[in-house]
Amino acid sequence: MEINMAEFFDREPADKKASSLSGDTLTPLSRTSGKAGKRGKKEKSKDRIFKGNRRTGIRGVVVDLVILLLLAGVGVGLWFGYTAVKDLYAPVWQSRNVEFCVEIKNIDYDRADQLLPALSGHDLWSSADVSGDRLGIVTDVRAVPVITEDGRETMTLYLTVRTEARYRKGEGYYADSTRLLAGESSIFRAEGLIAEGTVVSLKDLTEVDA
Repeated sequence: MEINMAEFFDREPADKKASSLSGDTLTPLSRTSGKAGKRGKKEKSKDRIFKGNRRTGIRGVVVDLVILLLLAGVGVGLWFGYTAVKDLYAPVWQSRNVEFCVEIKNIDYDRADQLLPALSGHDLWSSADVSGDRLGIVTDVRAVPVITEDGRETMTLYLTVRTEARYRKGEGYYADSTRLLAGESSIFRAEGLIAEGTVVSLKDLTEVDA
């Protein structure tokens, strides 16, 4: 058999492959490697997206916490500022030594004789209840006889009371929560006595002493 050398060398390079190798031997490998590469790229891309989303979520939570802390700090600052300004401009209560007189009418003669030695030196309270305010201490008691319209003889008691009251301009004088005001009527309680009376006078001893 004669081989034409010219024809052999004139063939295309693709035709010169070894006869023992099939024409598509490399094709499956190249296809497999190409798909594996694509899957690897997709998985890496998904990992980057997931990690990026997770970092973004963490940053969002941190930012929210920082904003909440800043708002809380601003709120606390405003509250303390408001309290300081309020205390600065709020009217101040002053402590005053006060003397007032309570008039109690229609006390029987015999009853008055018993009360006169018992009242002086004891406390006067604002009501019949034990929860009433302590108004001060009775320093003097005067009994004035009075003839009523129906001809009955009675005694009118005048109790002089001293106390340390709270005072503020425009508000007046207070013993605890009870306002001390001339002309004010109320129920008073003292040693052995519960009766209605009226504050007939009030004197600020602090101003007198000054």
